Amino acid sequence: MISTAQIIRLLALKRGLDVEICAIAGAIHDIATMESGKAENHATRAIDYIAPLINEYNESKHAKNGTLAITDEEIALLEEIIPQHCSKEVLSTHPYVEILKDADTIDRYLHGVETREMEQPRLFAVLAELGFDVN
Repeated sequence: MISTAQIIRLLALKRGLDVEICAIAGAIHDIATMESGKAENHATRAIDYIAPLINEYNESKHAKNGTLAITDEEIALLEEIIPQHCSKEVLSTHPYVEILKDADTIDRYLHGVETREMEQPRLFAVLAELGFDVN
């Protein structure tokens, strides 16, 4: 998950998206697997873990001056994008959904996880976007 967070940060810089919210999404996108030990339906089950985790973070020493480190709007955004990250064959018009799918695809590829045929176009497009020769 940490490597996904780093990959998504680079993509966010390139695409002009909020680097911090992207990094958080990358860091916690597999939280349901980490918490339950089960990968099945982990993307959709993540919704049960996102707000409690972030609320705990906000209540910790990281929250300053009574302001939330991560706002309710940002939590809602994370709850919208993270559950969609496993549907890599589905193209979304939401840039934050797409960037998480792209980062996860690259991360899985770099870790030697077999890229399913339906995910290969996404993989090749992101590699090309980053300047890698995919031919």
